[in-house]
Amino acid sequence: MPRLETARMSGRAEAVQRCFRAWQRLALAAISQDRQTAEESAAALCVEFEHLAGVGCRVEAALARDLGARLPDGMPARHSELIRRQVQRTAEHLDGVPWLSEDAASSAARAQAGPVRVYLVRHAESTGNQEQRLLGVRIHGALTPLGQAQSRRTADYLSSAFRDLRDAKVLLVSSPVGRALETARPIGARLGCPVSSEPNLAELDIGDWTGKYFSELEADPAYRQWMQDKWFCAPPGGESMFEVRTRACEALAGLVLQARRTGSVLIVVTHFFPLMAIFDVVMLGTNIRPDNSSISCFDYAAGHWSSSFINSTAHLGEDGAKPVGYV
Repeated sequence: MPRLETARMSGRAEAVQRCFRAWQRLALAAISQDRQTAEESAAALCVEFEHLAGVGCRVEAALARDLGARLPDGMPARHSELIRRQVQRTAEHLDGVPWLSEDAASSAARAQAGPVRVYLVRHAESTGNQEQRLLGVRIHGALTPLGQAQSRRTADYLSSAFRDLRDAKVLLVSSPVGRALETARPIGARLGCPVSSEPNLAELDIGDWTGKYFSELEADPAYRQWMQDKWFCAPPGGESMFEVRTRACEALAGLVLQARRTGSVLIVVTHFFPLMAIFDVVMLGTNIRPDNSSISCFDYAAGHWSSSFINSTAHLGEDGAKPVGYV
């Protein structure tokens, strides 16, 4: 099953991946009570945190603190203390690194730049949603007839309800995965703007579970564990949510700056997990489960995000989305 073409992993995203995998190795060593491997893994995790401090930003400060707070039980005290000291150094450094480059400008310069409005849209109902099947990034997943109706309603609503989208230049960017592009194209047609794609907005790579029905996975302990804790567990052969958060925020940061340079309103069409990850950052950990064809609206100005509405589906009417309940 070929993977969709994606952007080359950035140094920042690679550092996040390496930190998470080092943490996983440490956890496995602690469970197996392999002291030598645990000691080696603890030292390796400290090295990865140090590397992260050189390439990350305040988004990854949360990663360092989260992994440091979830050190496995049974570790020797000296190893735990070593990691905690490195976590503190890494997180404190990254707290001061802006996740949007304009945040490094003076307060006066940021204030003069004015806000950027961002609309975040989840794709409409796809075959994977209807069948309760995991598609992830590797399967495009066409929209269902209901999804097609939802995408039309979403496009109509965006074009009719928001003057800024009618009167200003619009930057419309979608995940390259088929179900997102199929949702974005009616929006572009109604607003008279092209649709561009950004690989880092693609859905989470679900790895070995790609194409599996939820009913097939219910007896799998790894799947049940992932369902209960999607941040600290990852699909076998797939991505962690920490990796998704970094690449999605990298993409969003670049698009916000592009929208500011061009005087555009930004519309982003993406998926369940990238949206969850973005909300985690711009709303400081809020656990929002975005519905199909939902719209969220934010303004970004002077280093701060403010929301007008979140996960709104009122525009769908009789074509309303079913609440997310299966992932």
